[in-house]
Amino acid sequence: MQPKQLQKIKNRSKYEIAAYIFWGFLAVVGVISFLVPKPTVSEIENRPLEEPPAFTAIRLASGRWASEFSVYYSDTFPLRERMIETAALLRDLRGLKGDDGVVIRPDAGVDEGKDGNIKPKAPEKEEEAPAGEETIPAPIAANRLPDMEGERKGAVLMVGDTVLELYGFNEEANATYADTISNFAERHKDTIPTSVMVVPTNVEFKIPERYRDMTASQYDAIAFLYGRISDDVNKVWVYNVMAAHSDEDIYFRTDHHWTGLGAYYAYREFAKSRHMLASSLDDYEQVRHEGFLGSLYKSMGGDSFLKEHPDYLIAYKPPTAYTMTGYEGSDMSGPISMHFAQKPQEIAVTNKYLAYAGGDLPYVNIVTDNKNGKRLVVFKESFANAMLPFLVGNYEEIHVIDFRYYTGDIEAFLQEHAINEALFLNYVSAAGSKTQVEKLRGVIQPR
Repeated sequence: MQPKQLQKIKNRSKYEIAAYIFWGFLAVVGVISFLVPKPTVSEIENRPLEEPPAFTAIRLASGRWASEFSVYYSDTFPLRERMIETAALLRDLRGLKGDDGVVIRPDAGVDEGKDGNIKPKAPEKEEEAPAGEETIPAPIAANRLPDMEGERKGAVLMVGDTVLELYGFNEEANATYADTISNFAERHKDTIPTSVMVVPTNVEFKIPERYRDMTASQYDAIAFLYGRISDDVNKVWVYNVMAAHSDEDIYFRTDHHWTGLGAYYAYREFAKSRHMLASSLDDYEQVRHEGFLGSLYKSMGGDSFLKEHPDYLIAYKPPTAYTMTGYEGSDMSGPISMHFAQKPQEIAVTNKYLAYAGGDLPYVNIVTDNKNGKRLVVFKESFANAMLPFLVGNYEEIHVIDFRYYTGDIEAFLQEHAINEALFLNYVSAAGSKTQVEKLRGVIQPR
């Protein structure tokens, strides 16, 4: 046999051995992934992980089950959290930075007292529509970040010490969201007055002009939604109040949520739209959490610069006495005693956003000392958590349904609890997410 032929055989043997090792490793990891308990929450990314998809022959034949299982498997892959941390470390070691190190003050324009508590600023006057016309208010100017160089990673953009989640408009998903709410309102128009509040996110007001084309207009998206939703629905417009206060800490810099202060401004708009007296922020006990690094920090791979400039979080304890009970799991197991404004020592995980309302359970029941007969149901995802404490002063009962996890018969629920008011409270990305909207429609549709 010629030397060249021998060398080819040796090389082929090396490749075969490497292939056996590679496929053997995948097989072992695959077996482990099915045997070990699956995580349900990603502390690195500050979000719940995908749940295993329900299996049916129709879903299998259509390819939907395989697609959803692939997402579930990758989301719960063994050592996934550690891999994300390692990637972030390697990224920092390579020195991959896109900004010039300029720190943008997160608290510019905020009235912060000597005790560190936040005081709301008076809202600016908004442009009013002509009498007799129901129109979407014209947008008002926001306080954007300086037009400086940023760093993009996937769907997020970091500018200084602020991370912005880019927004994409999905007409089909938004139309389904609007129609779902309209159908609910039509079915209950004589018994359950229905409101909707769609909340814009930080990128709408903060993204520098040079990057404006990277993200779709949330003003246009919400205008589309409100234009399509039935006139039977009370449409709470919070876009302009958020723009007016965009120089305050109404959003986190490292997380996709709004802050308690931002939620308070939106609550005042909701109260006004329902002809209710809004409670004063001065009446709430404030619980402060330092060193908050949220979901967008994780999306940036645990950036070391952001780690040096974390957020803080202030949770608000209602002055009205209440009891709060949660139910979890598809079997609605419980009850679990809960409360607002959790203290730092009560939160054992990195997700400090839990401080507002204790987390996202399928159903939470809040009974207050008010005796006004008002029983509100809130259909929500996590964005609503920061606003729930402010609603306590206006209702006798608040029933909170997280449509991502709730599996009960909603019509039976409404009758059982004698619900006489409804609020759909969601942020703009949830209202435009096909997955989220399908879950909402699955809950809202009569069984």
